[in-house]
Amino acid sequence: FIRTKTNHFLSSKTIAMSTDMKTPDTHQSEVTRDSAKDDEQRSDAPLTRLIQIFNGFSWRIFLSVVLVVCWACVCVWFVDHIRKEADQDPDGQVDRWLSFIEEIDVKIIGSLFIFSLVFRFNKCYDRWWRGRELWGQIIQQSLDFSEKVSLWIIDKSYADRLNRYIIVFSFACKAQLRGLSLTDPKESGHDLLTRGLLTQEEINYIEANPCWQPNVFLNLMRAVVAKVQIAEYTVGKTLLIPKSNKIHEKLFSPLDKSVYDLSKTIGDCVTTRSAGLPKSYDFMHHVFFWIYFTLAPIVWSVTTGWMAPILVGVLASIIMALISMGTALVDPFGTDVVDLPLERFCE
Repeated sequence: FIRTKTNHFLSSKTIAMSTDMKTPDTHQSEVTRDSAKDDEQRSDAPLTRLIQIFNGFSWRIFLSVVLVVCWACVCVWFVDHIRKEADQDPDGQVDRWLSFIEEIDVKIIGSLFIFSLVFRFNKCYDRWWRGRELWGQIIQQSLDFSEKVSLWIIDKSYADRLNRYIIVFSFACKAQLRGLSLTDPKESGHDLLTRGLLTQEEINYIEANPCWQPNVFLNLMRAVVAKVQIAEYTVGKTLLIPKSNKIHEKLFSPLDKSVYDLSKTIGDCVTTRSAGLPKSYDFMHHVFFWIYFTLAPIVWSVTTGWMAPILVGVLASIIMALISMGTALVDPFGTDVVDLPLERFCE
């Protein structure tokens, strides 16, 4: 009985998709064009990412690097000046002072700084990975929910409507996590309308009610699931298993549970995005940065000469880039170059 009903559902589903949605050939051509567009974007991806990285390299970071390089140049110039005096008075006070500077060990401060930097970056990466896992759960739960809907609901109008909401839900989550509305020009609301995944009435409702939009589609899903159960009792031929079978009553629970799982996961995503790192993390790293790059150029100017500004500039740039990258990783759902590619996940 289940095999017969399933075959009947699949055949009706194919007819419904061919009549209500775009034809397979048209969809295939669209997928091909999208793939070609993605390949074209990948061809200049290194240049694009490089530009994005430099755009993210804020003036505050650039100014910090310039200041420590200038400080290193001043230190080298001063050391060269007093070294001439030391040459005129060997074993004098200036010569002893230079020897004392050479013996200063900045490795301890550097080690503590690097340890704290690695610790902070790991914490930031953990948050990014947590966001990746949560978004993967949304994908898996959406696919599982869609499979249940496609198999258990034989009324194509209800099944198609639920599947539309499941698809749009991920786009609504993306917009919510970026602090935007689904109808914002930067988001995909009007594109979803063009593709037939949203109706004009639904778009108008979203624009008129700028609320927590993922919950709008979750409530719509719950409403459709409830209507499916009611329709099976009143009209029949709505669910795969008819109301005469006792198992029929058990189908409501897993469908409602799928909606609950999606609701819980998007709630966890919002929590991950909203709860940033403690302010002391950033404060202590900037304190370590300035202490280290205030003392290190003094020592390196004596031991390495004019190589010190180059060394300081390279190290400061790398460290500030790591700090900036860690800050971007804290919110994995944004639009930075290191953030998750939510657009690809949605598609």
